[in-house]
Amino acid sequence: GVAEIDPAEKLIDSYLKGFDRVVLGPERKVDAIESGFVTLEQKFKGEKEFKRVVKDPEIKVYRFVPGPQLEQAATARVDSLSAVNTLVLLNGSTSVQESKTENYFWLDRRLVKINIGNIDELRKFANRTGDVSLKLDLMTPWSGQELTLSLPDWSYKWEVKPDEIGSWISVDVKVPYRKLLSAGGITAAITQVRSPATQGLSTDSRRLGLAVRSLRRGSHP
Repeated sequence: GVAEIDPAEKLIDSYLKGFDRVVLGPERKVDAIESGFVTLEQKFKGEKEFKRVVKDPEIKVYRFVPGPQLEQAATARVDSLSAVNTLVLLNGSTSVQESKTENYFWLDRRLVKINIGNIDELRKFANRTGDVSLKLDLMTPWSGQELTLSLPDWSYKWEVKPDEIGSWISVDVKVPYRKLLSAGGITAAITQVRSPATQGLSTDSRRLGLAVRSLRRGSHP
């Protein structure tokens, strides 16, 4: 989809919101750090200087370039953005941090930190190898959606199947407890963030990626 961005907004924010390209006019220059993770894809000639009223501005189309610099910029930015705060449910309940109108929360950026407030309580459920089992109920409206959960030197990847799109899927993940405790939570990366409105699915204009209905203790030892 296409959306207007604030010229003062960091380019990395557009990437985290799911955009692959940004279109910039004279009022927005790419800075030195940003030049490391975007490449000029197309340029339309016009006035190069920003004016209050511009009839024929120069337009530049930049594409985000996958690689270490983009990953570093995304990680650094996420550290300064609000995280998802939740609890791992230990008693079989299925309610987690919810919005006022939905009994689940959305991962709405390509990279999100999920803070877990009761990590200490999981210690007694760790198995002999030091892993704890976590179960998540996931749903995405987007084909090709991938989720990567990560901790230092550990990761888990899930990809939605064609017949799972729009349906709730339960995923059981074994997580190294000590790494989880040290990090205070887990990092979630997704590949698709779009607006249902621009995709013709509904009138919902929010940019959404992956819904999480519950995060609870899994059944595996």
